[in-house]
Amino acid sequence: MDVYAYENQIYSMTALPDIATIIESMLQVTNAEIAPLVRQLSRIIERHADDLDAEIFSNILSLWDKLFVTVIKFCDADDHEHTLADTFLSHPLASLAGSLVAMQNSLCTGPGKGLAARFIDRFDALACLNGRAGIIARGALLQQMPFLDAIAPDWVAARLLPGLLDETEAAIDLMSAVAQSVAPQQPALFNTLKPAILRALEHERTDAFVREKLSGALIGAAFSIIDGNKGFALSGIECRQTLTRMPNTVLARMAWEVGYLLRERKGDVERAAYWDSAVMPFLRDFWPNDVVARTSEVSENLALLPALAGDAFERAVVQILDLVRPIQRYELSYDLDLDGGRDLISRYPRSVLKLISALLDRKARPPSDLADVVSRLLEADPLIGSDPSFWRLRQMLRAD
Repeated sequence: MDVYAYENQIYSMTALPDIATIIESMLQVTNAEIAPLVRQLSRIIERHADDLDAEIFSNILSLWDKLFVTVIKFCDADDHEHTLADTFLSHPLASLAGSLVAMQNSLCTGPGKGLAARFIDRFDALACLNGRAGIIARGALLQQMPFLDAIAPDWVAARLLPGLLDETEAAIDLMSAVAQSVAPQQPALFNTLKPAILRALEHERTDAFVREKLSGALIGAAFSIIDGNKGFALSGIECRQTLTRMPNTVLARMAWEVGYLLRERKGDVERAAYWDSAVMPFLRDFWPNDVVARTSEVSENLALLPALAGDAFERAVVQILDLVRPIQRYELSYDLDLDGGRDLISRYPRSVLKLISALLDRKARPPSDLADVVSRLLEADPLIGSDPSFWRLRQMLRAD
């Protein structure tokens, strides 16, 4: 059966019955007999779902009905060892849901035309399942929510959204599916899903992978707003309060992602322009400024942003000073990327001093290159020696 499901080229297809014969034979056996083959058969349906004009399609649809009845009997006892995020991609019931969406898509109906009459009862059957089967089926459909909402918004509002927007653990589970879809990237759907996104981000049941995906959607909405897209309904206060409650690892990853956005820009001028137009407003208006968000890991990634801001280095230093905490640094030039071919110490000695002063944990062992950095600062700006922050750095050398 794997040959028909996956087109395994190791075997010769000429010596095997054709697919029409296989499907016809599967329709004649009992549900119990077909149960061991549900994964392969659901894959066969998936492969032929978009060929509505084929002679075998009526039997494909009949096989879909037969498998649906068979699969739901095994859902509550199946796949508990997998995360829901994986189950939404691999379970036979999820495959059946995806196949039904593919069938609907093959009809090429226009926006708002609704689900096809020949499929709507099957969509309803999926959406109305209870228990774990219902979570899997609705989760698979939610992954296709942008498409379904475009052609059948009333059906989505009636069948998919109510369970998703409830304050239940099942709703949190369903957000595992939403996190893997592009729905949160679309303004209208983001606004509809926002309460569920915010709730899932703060819920202890949400795993790290899903939380990272959803926080990325939140950040994407914030940057879209900054870019002038008024369709997203997200205030700075909402975003800031939610991110404040994020686990340290998630927030640190997000700080790294901001740096990645800057790395994608080439040259000091382009990076500075992106800093001024996007990153600076984001850190000012959306990033959490509460002290609980200033962990060592978050501060470490935020500390790299000025070096990535191109000609906006000085402005970037000012922006992050209130968002970081003192942390142990082992080598300043490397840890803060002060060299990198741009010699930031010579170009911006005063700003470099501010950055180091804000970040350096004076209770920890001094960085290995502190003496060299102090010397270079003094060489770049002889008057910097009268700055109290500079004297505190020199005192760390004496303490060492």
